[in-house]
Amino acid sequence: MTKSLFALLTALMLFANTGIAQNNTFKIHGTIKGLDSEKMMAIITDAEDPNGYRREEITVTDESFEFISEIKEITHVTISTGVDRVVKWVGRGYIPVKSSLLAVFVYPGADIKVSGDISDFINAYPEGDEMNDGLAELNKAIFPVMNEGVNYSVKAAKLEGDEKVEVEKKGAVLSNKSLKMKEQFIADNPELLASVWMLSDMALRNQLPMSRIDELHAQFSNKHSQTMYYKETAERLVGFKATKTGEIATNIISSNTPDGKVFNLENLRGKYVVIDFWGTWCGPCMQGMPHLREYYLKYKDKLEVLGIAQDRDVQLWKEAIAKEKMEWFNIINNDKKSVDWVLKYNVSGFPTKLLINPEGEIIGRWVGEGDEGEGLYEKLDELLSDK
Repeated sequence: MTKSLFALLTALMLFANTGIAQNNTFKIHGTIKGLDSEKMMAIITDAEDPNGYRREEITVTDESFEFISEIKEITHVTISTGVDRVVKWVGRGYIPVKSSLLAVFVYPGADIKVSGDISDFINAYPEGDEMNDGLAELNKAIFPVMNEGVNYSVKAAKLEGDEKVEVEKKGAVLSNKSLKMKEQFIADNPELLASVWMLSDMALRNQLPMSRIDELHAQFSNKHSQTMYYKETAERLVGFKATKTGEIATNIISSNTPDGKVFNLENLRGKYVVIDFWGTWCGPCMQGMPHLREYYLKYKDKLEVLGIAQDRDVQLWKEAIAKEKMEWFNIINNDKKSVDWVLKYNVSGFPTKLLINPEGEIIGRWVGEGDEGEGLYEKLDELLSDK
């Protein structure tokens, strides 16, 4: 090969690679009155990142910013503005609320302008295409209501007695109002990506009955069927229908185990099985582990337990297993290339526990610990205790 031909091929390869990068590039820019921070932080879903998302810093100059990055598919991005007055502080923590974040849809080639202002919430919205115009329409309606509702929650945290209860009631009314507004927006605008995204978010947070999620999802056309949001809701609905009480539990086969050996749920037929969806980050999950272990040891001859952890950090997961003496079967749900068992089993709250009988039939589901989760242990005593 001559030097000139080699140089030409090299140049063509460089051009092709540059073209790929440019095709995946998006830009968000704008001026927001009251944006008096120096830095903002974008939180971008990214299946290739070990955490499942990446954070990218955005410089602010005189209330204006320009952010350029890359994305491979349509993605709902949230941006923390760095403006402290929009954060809903309660004691040493804060109440997370969407109206405290800037929200934008990005995609390869997107050029999105943002405008508006910041008071005690983000009253700023994207524009430039149908996707972002729809998102702006939704958020312009619900953000003020959500903000007012959470302000009551902040106020209630500083009160006591009847006064506290009264303020909490006002916050609850507005919270319910915002949920109804979201639901109505989805019903009225099934062609918008904002509706597809909002429904997936409501399903994740268990803000609507799954039967209603199913009805709304059925109104969507195939226009946005290739987005992660449409697919996640569809898969969650399959899980909802497949894991109702009385159904045979969807078989779980995974090598995402502490020792890498393949686990197969069907191999546990003949015993009762508790499937525990948990996470090292979940306080109630960890607090409830000693109680679960107590019952595992109590009925070990008749009972098996499968823990499915929604975690990213494998080492932290293994350390928790050792510390809490989780001597049962364990799987980590952290690999986007593998089956997402949280979606398959329509889990939207942690901990969630299912009880399966020796024939593989689901006979109960419990969410939470304390009073909410105690029903599982009462059921185990009813079925397994020697009377």
